[in-house]
Amino acid sequence: MRTSLSAAVLTASLVLTLPALAQEHALPRYEMAPTGDRFFGVHAPSVPGHLDLHAGAVLDYAHKPFVLRETATGDVVSSYVDHQLLLHTGVTFALWNRLALSAALPVALSQGGDDPRYLGVTQSSPDKAAAGDLRTSARFALVGEHDSTFQVGVGAHLWLPTGSNRLLMSDGTVRAMPYLALGGRLGPEGRAIWNVFGGPELRPSRDLLGAELGTMIRGGAGAAYQVGPRRDVQLGGELNGYVVPREPSSRTTGIELLLSAKLRFLDDFEAGLAAGPGLVGGVGAPSFRGLLGLAYTPRLPESRDRDSTAHADVPPPAPAPPLDSDGDGVADDIDACPSEKGDPDGPRPGCPAAPPPPPPEPVATAPADAPAAPPEKPKIEDRVMFALDSADIDANGQAAIARVAKAMASRPDARVVIQGHTDDTGTVEYNQALSERRSHAVRDALLRAGVSESRMETQGLGPSQPFDTSGKPEARAQNRRVDFRVVD
Repeated sequence: MRTSLSAAVLTASLVLTLPALAQEHALPRYEMAPTGDRFFGVHAPSVPGHLDLHAGAVLDYAHKPFVLRETATGDVVSSYVDHQLLLHTGVTFALWNRLALSAALPVALSQGGDDPRYLGVTQSSPDKAAAGDLRTSARFALVGEHDSTFQVGVGAHLWLPTGSNRLLMSDGTVRAMPYLALGGRLGPEGRAIWNVFGGPELRPSRDLLGAELGTMIRGGAGAAYQVGPRRDVQLGGELNGYVVPREPSSRTTGIELLLSAKLRFLDDFEAGLAAGPGLVGGVGAPSFRGLLGLAYTPRLPESRDRDSTAHADVPPPAPAPPLDSDGDGVADDIDACPSEKGDPDGPRPGCPAAPPPPPPEPVATAPADAPAAPPEKPKIEDRVMFALDSADIDANGQAAIARVAKAMASRPDARVVIQGHTDDTGTVEYNQALSERRSHAVRDALLRAGVSESRMETQGLGPSQPFDTSGKPEARAQNRRVDFRVVD
């Protein structure tokens, strides 16, 4: 009698607790990448800007994310969760291009299942709207920026138990996940993007209808290509998944494939669409998932091609007229005598016509200690040319700097104005900074060549004084330069 009573109590306890236990767990599901990242679920290693706020939402439909299968055949016999429709909202605040602080919250708008029987007990499928756990995150970019060829970042998620501890939306405990992310851009214009990330999600172990879920390894990999003059369209794919290393099996491993497209519009808004199958159908991995996203994510400058033709459809700023100090119609940067009005068509453009030679005089031998005639001022061939989006000085530039340093050494009272220039593509702000970097690089080289800093002045003129205004690629190359003006 006592044995029968104990069995009855145990059976009743099992009947009462199994449905609850099955639902007191946050079902492994799609986790959105921090808003502002380039992929839906694959986390980036970089940080999207400085003092930039990114906010967005993703509508997530999962078909059959939690099914029960026949052990022998693997056929689906019932669906504990037949479908889920969730709304993921997220916000990211970026600082110094290095630190990103973000938060995300999932809300189940609709879900349902077949109320299957397990161990002789009918399991009540989740069928109500419910909020999930709030995810707070931080990420630090260790190497590279958002447009660098190679990037490394570290981050961590912390899930707070704010959701319902029923309906498969929360564990009722704190969860955490540190992760490492790698990525970068490939190609001459940086249009190809790749990201990979992974780390352990630390969480309590629970039995979900025979699947022992607990601490798992999460990760993903994505690749995409951006098209259009301003890279406004992105086409790509990504793999996301998890595995429980303590109990690896087909029920504790989930892997999904998503093919995606994103469109940037109104400059700072982005819409996205993704869809794909579950490749390994563990708990939480659906047979099909579809995503629809919308985000406000400010366009970040692409320094890789700001000094190239990638933004050729952006009208360049109107160039300022070339500086002509002496008013002789010859721009100072090619005027051999910028402080004297002269002949534009003479042998030395901009210099006064040479007076007729005096009658010959008896040749006399100059004393050995007579000073040598001063060398001419730097000419147009002494300008320093630069590669695309670069302030590095090549061998030809070093030779030009050596000639200028020699001219300065023979003119102890002269000063030199170092004028940095860029081509006319990209934003004026970026090109202004680039022209200043170029003029500073040449100044530092002249310092090393023995020219006193007090005798030099640097100017960054951006794209305002082009050498060639034809707009052709070879013309833009001529405009990426540093010119010299020697002033007595």
